[in-house]
Amino acid sequence: AERERRNLEQQARQESAARQESEERFQAVWEATSEALALSDPDGIVLAVNPAYCALYGRAADAFVGHSFARIFPETDQATALEQYRAVFADPDSPRSYEARVQRPDGAERVVEARADFLERNGERVAMISAVRDITERKRLDQAHHDFVAMTSHDLASPLTVLRARAQLLKRRQRY
Repeated sequence: AERERRNLEQQARQESAARQESEERFQAVWEATSEALALSDPDGIVLAVNPAYCALYGRAADAFVGHSFARIFPETDQATALEQYRAVFADPDSPRSYEARVQRPDGAERVVEARADFLERNGERVAMISAVRDITERKRLDQAHHDFVAMTSHDLASPLTVLRARAQLLKRRQRY
């Protein structure tokens, strides 16, 4: 009986050490990743954020943890954002990726792309993990490219229209 008790105690210590090591590895990844990560509950209350999330939104972790995730949105959009969050949380077929406009404390608006996944316990969603990336610059470059193509197409079409009209005029003159 004593030997069995010692074996059980040793097994418990090993399991505890393995759990501690796993938690330390997870914490190291959470802290070091360049992806902005947030964990939130079914009501949209933020449970944890990583340093990249704080850097993206220009606030310390305590400005997010324990508060609604919607504070990253302009004030006029917060109620809608919370409503959409709850719908995504409840819908098993919800989109896993979306874009949104968010606002930093200095008023600067950014465009972000977020991917969401869920932690489940006994088949029920208990938390959402969001990985967020700032795509403001990419969107700006896409718009600049689109504007350039539109302008170039117009500029190329104008001389072609003039040439076409002159060619038609020359054809008419030859007929007479």
